[in-house]
Amino acid sequence: MTEMDRKMRERAYRMVRLAVLSGDLVRQPCEVCGATPSEAHHEDYGKPLDVRWLCQAHHNERHIELGTRVYHPSKEALDALNWLHRKPKENDVTTVNDLLDRYLPAHMPTLARRTQIDTLRHIEILRELWGTVEADKLTARMIGQWMNGGPARGKIQRGKIVSVLATTYKYAVGEWFLVDSNPTRDLRMPKANKRTRYVNDQEFAAVRGIASPRLQVLMDLAVITGQRQGDLLKLRWDHIDVHGTEASGFRPIIHIRQGKTGKRFGIAVTEALEEVLLRCKRMTPALPKAYVVRNKHGERYSSAGMRSMWQRTVKRACDRGLIKTPYTFHDLRAKSASDNADIEQAAKLLGHQNSQMTRSVYDRSIRIVQPLR
Repeated sequence: MTEMDRKMRERAYRMVRLAVLSGDLVRQPCEVCGATPSEAHHEDYGKPLDVRWLCQAHHNERHIELGTRVYHPSKEALDALNWLHRKPKENDVTTVNDLLDRYLPAHMPTLARRTQIDTLRHIEILRELWGTVEADKLTARMIGQWMNGGPARGKIQRGKIVSVLATTYKYAVGEWFLVDSNPTRDLRMPKANKRTRYVNDQEFAAVRGIASPRLQVLMDLAVITGQRQGDLLKLRWDHIDVHGTEASGFRPIIHIRQGKTGKRFGIAVTEALEEVLLRCKRMTPALPKAYVVRNKHGERYSSAGMRSMWQRTVKRACDRGLIKTPYTFHDLRAKSASDNADIEQAAKLLGHQNSQMTRSVYDRSIRIVQPLR
């Protein structure tokens, strides 16, 4: 197998995992014997979502017929494929593992794709810590000592893990009526320091100047529209109404549905935004052209792929002395809000219900005010 074939194979399994997590693909029993669990088999890795569902025995048998080696995905990928099919025990729920088993199929589908992956990882840690403990015997002292007892550097992350446990117990007490109390109820969760990093125009230009053309347009879109990286990556050309409405002065409108909040709104296409979209249209390959920002294969960038590209570019800028301290792609969303003279307009652009969130989290520049006299 060539290196290109290997990458195509890994990409196919990655796309299957994401499709199962999002519900676009549902795992079926083995098409030969009806056994479960089954594995996704590709006759052609160039068609990532065209799969046959086979048990491990018949999967191996099919690869023997084809003369190819079976690719076994990582444990994380298998967990992501299997979580939908985990069934809670029929007997009374007594352990923390039982509560987590019930939480997964009931509430995981309501979470965003990235949150699902993080939650799966957090749940595995919770299983290792207290999975076999009786649910009614897990105490706030046990949880708090673990959360606050480790290194200070990982305290915020441990708090996020405990938050998953807190949500599970909330349902176990108030909806499933399986335990009498929530041991996390009175815990004080660690809070991260409010981020104050402001990206000035020189720092933005320094990173943009050494970025690839695809990353450049993504940076421009982030600052002009104020949208998150995930929402920009999934932006399609058919989300743009080229005719517009009277409210937009009959200029084109980009229809946004934010992945984190589900909020829908439209962004009028200005001359600056139109210039960025024109550069997106000129990207190669010309087809397929479904996504506004697409990779060299004409497909949507994965969040992990774009994140790696961003981190490499920022590191290169730091190594060359172009910027003193690195900044995240999400800091560009804060720059969009900070550089907007009208904070109320900035709140609408970022999709906030009111300007309080915009002021407290995203407005990081020093605003100049006029004196009384």
